[in-house]
Amino acid sequence: MYVAYSRDTVNKDVGNTRQLFIDDDVVAVVKNVTRRQHTPRKHPANPIYKNDKPWEVVTYFRTSNFSVVRDPLDGLFKCWVQDFHDYFTVPGVPYERSRIYYAQSEDGLNWEKPALGLHDVDGHNTNTIIVSPDATGKSTICPNMIIDPVETDPARRFKMVHLEITNGERHGLCLSFSPDGINWTPYEGNPIIPEWIADVEILSYDPIDKKYILWGRYGGSSGGSKHPDMDSWFCPVWPSRPEGGPSSRARWP
Repeated sequence: MYVAYSRDTVNKDVGNTRQLFIDDDVVAVVKNVTRRQHTPRKHPANPIYKNDKPWEVVTYFRTSNFSVVRDPLDGLFKCWVQDFHDYFTVPGVPYERSRIYYAQSEDGLNWEKPALGLHDVDGHNTNTIIVSPDATGKSTICPNMIIDPVETDPARRFKMVHLEITNGERHGLCLSFSPDGINWTPYEGNPIIPEWIADVEILSYDPIDKKYILWGRYGGSSGGSKHPDMDSWFCPVWPSRPEGGPSSRARWP
């Protein structure tokens, strides 16, 4: 039995890159093929990243509070995770007080937390790369990191999007660059989206469309966005609730 799909009006040039056939988007013809999706198996050694250092408190593996990539230059898996060391443990402490840690692994299972000499915590030389708030009072919150596959400037090979906060005031979506994923420099044009006030921002690069893609929650809550094109981020899927829902997520190229 053959199942043929209508010819695309615009052909997608996928080159020689590997494709994940999760749907029929890039499939022309199917013959005697059944698509079967299997349930992933959890690794028996989970959790593979453990709080085993005295300065680690609440390593927050949620949405854009952590990133894991494999660096093609040295073959290492690299991980960044935020630690809200006070927010969940000390009543009344603002959540913009936090630290961002760096770890690396040869196999993605056994993680090393190198002493970087950047920030000491309680007398310990740690794997901390960013402390919030910094000397200027600014906090780097909810970071998401990528290795940019098309960047030609070695100093900007790593990119990070994050929310910036000072004394509870949110300053929009910001961007930072790094040559090694450890030492970061803020973009001089920050914020890249001034109206951004949410805590979810996930960045990627689409090699087919040649665009950077940002996934996120635009407003802190429905009606929280001030962008003129966002209709106060009204949530149309709940028409019986004109105030919208608690939050909304969307995609921006």
